[in-house]
Amino acid sequence: PHPHPQHHKNWRGKLNQVGQGGIHLPDCVIKEKIRTGNAHQAEYSEAELSWFSNKAAISRKVAESLTSGRSFLDVGCGEGHFANYFHASNWLTRTWDFSSFAISKFNPHLMDGFSAGDIYELIDRYQDDADYKFDFVNLTNVLEHVTDPALLLNNLASLLKPGGVLSICVPNDFSKFQEYLVASGHTTATWVSPPQHLNYFDTESLPQLMRHCGYEQRELLGDFPIEQFLINPHSNYWQDKSLGKGAHHSRVAIDNFLCSVGIEKYVEYLSAAAKLGWGRNITIFAQRRT
Repeated sequence: PHPHPQHHKNWRGKLNQVGQGGIHLPDCVIKEKIRTGNAHQAEYSEAELSWFSNKAAISRKVAESLTSGRSFLDVGCGEGHFANYFHASNWLTRTWDFSSFAISKFNPHLMDGFSAGDIYELIDRYQDDADYKFDFVNLTNVLEHVTDPALLLNNLASLLKPGGVLSICVPNDFSKFQEYLVASGHTTATWVSPPQHLNYFDTESLPQLMRHCGYEQRELLGDFPIEQFLINPHSNYWQDKSLGKGAHHSRVAIDNFLCSVGIEKYVEYLSAAAKLGWGRNITIFAQRRT
């Protein structure tokens, strides 16, 4: 959940631009961060489960264009829906998260390859293990939460096989469209949500951070621009929170339809969307610079 709109000005005044890319809360704010449990739905509709699979199918399409290997690590796997797609596609699949609660509930068959713990400690545990290297490593909605994103990206390199692909998905924040929404009075800066989110990226700063950490961008994708609903007062879920569920279900239905037309075509569309800075989230696919 976002903090009350009245609090945004106070938090925005504490945001720092960091040289390597992105916007980061300074130490004085990070010290105020509290650990909160991840919220998970009690159950998901068939449409939502298909949506999770389609998101994974998009990533698989890009990854397979860059590597021929089929070993996969999902860092911050949550309920395991994304990883389950790779498991069902006969990839060697491993998963990490701080807690096993969500994945054991929704995808208990993935527990054999699951490791629980702090992300930095898990990297330290496995970085020298020659058998614990992957062709594809994924982080979905993780980088915005960590205290040192550059350190994390640098350390993750130790888990990649030669030519391995790293995928990072984060919210597309401080985008030009968000600036337009605020300037035109459709919303306030609701995406600023400390202490849950410590880092903020857009289609320019995320690739900049990846380059700083020794990676070469291979692809950048946008996704469904759910914030377009804020333009219309009849669908503005910021002004009327009861409209949020309808906006989400619309996103799910449209994404699933477009994927049914063809994953490869949809990837082309999402690539074009990223060039426009368009989409609520952005996903970068990168490999280590050689």
